[in-house]
Amino acid sequence: ALANYQRALEIRTEIGDKPGLAYSLYGLTITHWSAGERQLALDAARRSEEIWIELQSPFGQGNARNSMGLLY
Repeated sequence: ALANYQRALEIRTEIGDKPGLAYSLYGLTITHWSAGERQLALDAARRSEEIWIELQSPFGQGNARNSMGLLY
């Protein structure tokens, strides 16, 4: 899963798909969390939150913040 999300990040960055990028970062958050990599999961969640803030998406921001809350 990790390799697929990382590839998706590359593609979505190349094409400028910010919502897709945020969703891929959310997927990385879950993947890292499942692997016990808490700091990497937090980093991905924070990056996702930043994008959702930029896109003014309360739903996306909520998902990112919920993930961060679960990791703390």
